[in-house]
Amino acid sequence: MERVETMKNQPMDFESAEFALRSSWETHRQAFGPILEPAFAENPQVRILLINALNHISRREVKRGMELLKEIHPHCIYDEDKAAWTFFVGLCFEMGGAQKQMLEWYEKAGEVGHRFYLPYLKLAKAAHAEARFEKAKNWYLTAIDCLLEMSEADKDEVILG
Repeated sequence: MERVETMKNQPMDFESAEFALRSSWETHRQAFGPILEPAFAENPQVRILLINALNHISRREVKRGMELLKEIHPHCIYDEDKAAWTFFVGLCFEMGGAQKQMLEWYEKAGEVGHRFYLPYLKLAKAAHAEARFEKAKNWYLTAIDCLLEMSEADKDEVILG
């Protein structure tokens, strides 16, 4: 199992590492729950790699985040794994300022199938801005459907956001 990477890339003791992993997982779960939670459910080692990748991406260290995502790719077995991986590749491009690639990967994630509203909303807004109104309408409706399926607690967080 790979060691947890910290902000200063220093190794941590087991209890600190476990707390950091749980804390990071919860932070990312709150942001990406519907696409993150079912991903790699049977592979805790890959989930640790994914947490590390997301930590780097959230700090805009997209090169390292993408390197970790590439390590994860061979472990994508189920559609839930593939959808999450594809979405997070898109997120990496988004954090790197590459909107065209971001949209391509978000669309690929939707083709695999997931119920996370955010990539559909971003696709809708981009289509709307390009006056592709029918496409925008379909993406907006999909995003709304995903939002309606969320738990009440998560809906509150989204509405507040």
